[in-house]
Amino acid sequence: MKLNDTARRHNGFIYSVLVVSGDEGFPEFVRKILPPEHFSPFVCVQSSAQARSKMSCDSFDLVLINTPLRDEFGTELASRVTETDVSGVVIAVKNDMFDEISYCAGKYGVITVAKPVSGQAFTHAADLALATRDRFRRLQSENELLMKRFDEVKTVSRAKCILIEYLKMTENEAHKYIEKQAMDTRHSRGEVAKDIIKAYGR
Repeated sequence: MKLNDTARRHNGFIYSVLVVSGDEGFPEFVRKILPPEHFSPFVCVQSSAQARSKMSCDSFDLVLINTPLRDEFGTELASRVTETDVSGVVIAVKNDMFDEISYCAGKYGVITVAKPVSGQAFTHAADLALATRDRFRRLQSENELLMKRFDEVKTVSRAKCILIEYLKMTENEAHKYIEKQAMDTRHSRGEVAKDIIKAYGR
């Protein structure tokens, strides 16, 4: 697998990276694997506390955790990231801990790799983490769109009730009225409905 394949499979997007490692050699290992033209900015910290501080101000597409950290093991941070942010997370652990950590961390969508890590294995893990992150973001966007549509339906329904109550329209007449107003004013049905609700102080 070529090292640039990860970036290509994600449409050439540029991803931000946070590396959390008490071992200074790990960030250098990662730098050699993830091409800077596709992974930037590349931020390195040495503890969970520093990572949490960074993530309170900035959002990262990919979070790479090399265990153990200086102030905790690292699984706590990994699960916390997946609960509070939509980031791809990879955690590196000693080989004799791989099965246990992989089972537990996998429940949170965290990708686990065993140390020592080969460049190919790490690239594959980063690719999986980013794919997971992109899938969650798509689901999040779809959910937000559905919520907006649901809110619009509720608003339009309220406006129809007002037209039926105050202007004695039928449900069908109220529906057509809102549709026509939306077409004539080039506004959405939701916007028209909000204006109706506001006009009648409801």
